Amino acid sequence: MTPIFHVDAPAVADAGDELSIQVALRKALKARAPGVAFVAVPNGAQRTAWAAMKAKQEGLAAGFPDALILWKGGYAFPEIKARSGSLSDQQHVWLNYLTNAGHPCGVFRSVTSCLSWLAGLGAPIDMTGLELAA
Repeated sequence: MTPIFHVDAPAVADAGDELSIQVALRKALKARAPGVAFVAVPNGAQRTAWAAMKAKQEGLAAGFPDALILWKGGYAFPEIKARSGSLSDQQHVWLNYLTNAGHPCGVFRSVTSCLSWLAGLGAPIDMTGLELAA
């Protein structure tokens, strides 16, 4: 499936797994963008069979992006991946659907790359001292 959204190349990936990159992104936003809210979407969480059934009844959607980032006048749906991480078919479907519907989304392996993308969308982020890897 061909993505129609931004996808970071593995070469720009930060060290660590998906969780550590997502935690680093949340911390960077807290420090550099106090007017920006980060909301995790725990689709990949391990659940008991009962908890999984309840979550699906509540509207859990497999493949939905990892987070929702909100600021005055804007929002975005980033999906976080580690260097070797790949998108599932369900993630491709959701990200293409959201992009086609006009919602900003992308796949990020680097905190700096995601911050730069968000700033380009108008998120009030202090980018002082940050440089994108080549």
